Amino acid sequence: FHLFPRRMLSVVLTACKHLLSVCIFQVDGCVQWRNAQPILSVKEKRAGVHDFGSIDFLEQLLQTFATWGVGKVMIVCQDLRELLCPTAGSDGDTDDEVVASIPQNDKRFTSLMITAQKTLDTLRDVASEHNLVPP
Repeated sequence: FHLFPRRMLSVVLTACKHLLSVCIFQVDGCVQWRNAQPILSVKEKRAGVHDFGSIDFLEQLLQTFATWGVGKVMIVCQDLRELLCPTAGSDGDTDDEVVASIPQNDKRFTSLMITAQKTLDTLRDVASEHNLVPP
């Protein structure tokens, strides 16, 4: 933390929040696109026509966003919280500037964790609406 400027934390948290928003936006767009695709006939399936609107692609997308989007944001948030918001039993080797910003940082981490959980819940809702295994 001491190697980066103070504003870097704000940039990281904002980027994480944008990543979560993009995940939901992309899933909504993919679901709308998928629902607009024609259903392949039995004849087309037997002929080996590739079904780009297959539900399997949506399931993979949901799993990917849950793991590499939401999951990684939660890990970053937890790691930064442990680094910047020391517990009462820490050694006390943090500088005064960091200690003074602990309440503000804790609120921002909590807010980001809540946003990540809501994003995960939305991904799970989309999966259940399409009878898929929830991420």
